[in-house]
Amino acid sequence: MPASASPTIRRRELGARLRVLRKARGWTVDQVARQLDFSASKVSRLETGARGVSPPDIRALCDLYGVSGELRAELTSLAAEGKQHPWWQPLSLALTPYVELESAATTIHDYALMVMPGLLQTADYARAVVAATPQRWTRKQVELHVQGRLLRQELLLRPDAPTYEVILDEAPLHRVVGGPAVMAGQLRRLLEASHMAKVEIRLISFDAGPLPAGNSKFIILRFAQPGLHTQVYIEGLTEDVFIENDKEVAVYQRTFTALRDMALSPSKTRSALQAMIHRYEAMHR
Repeated sequence: MPASASPTIRRRELGARLRVLRKARGWTVDQVARQLDFSASKVSRLETGARGVSPPDIRALCDLYGVSGELRAELTSLAAEGKQHPWWQPLSLALTPYVELESAATTIHDYALMVMPGLLQTADYARAVVAATPQRWTRKQVELHVQGRLLRQELLLRPDAPTYEVILDEAPLHRVVGGPAVMAGQLRRLLEASHMAKVEIRLISFDAGPLPAGNSKFIILRFAQPGLHTQVYIEGLTEDVFIENDKEVAVYQRTFTALRDMALSPSKTRSALQAMIHRYEAMHR
């Protein structure tokens, strides 16, 4: 899996730089649209990275903003990279832009509810979770989704792996997915991951009291690329939500901090995981 040179990231980076160039001229989106005979919505989509920039469009924008030389070459390169196919295309999976954002993040804060975090799922656990979705995938489609999930996990093995912090509610430890043997293997995977240099797992036990986030599972992503704001990702059944408004993101950041304060320490979390592993191993005998 590629590191951070994903089409989504390149489009967003290019969009942020185009927005800076427009504002440096003191122009509005409507003014740029009129000069280029674009729609205002097209200019907005280009600046948010919602769509790729074609070669004619990047030339027109560079001409309008008076961009030449090295900067023009950089923007042209970003536009070309933003039009490339995502790494998962050979799998024929309709994965969300979240996967590309995840691969470019320097810090991932994952508040996991109901199921184990995707970056730490075993193949057997992931297979059971994917098979239970309402889409009713065929066996082949299920296996492709499992393969995609395992490819995502290579992110944690890269030399430039992000800092990955998981706040895990206790409920997924008790929800039997795939049977006792699968659960024992899944919890061993969590235990192993908890010893990785850039991974930290903290468990919120049932006796910690009411949760400030209620039933709102979310992931906070931070990036090193200029122009890429911290984002909150919320997965939905039919549509995913990305939040980058600073005030709203701050609420989620405070909530994650509050959840961390409620959670067990990493060492106590390991002890709890080990106890649950013994329980599932005994059930499997």
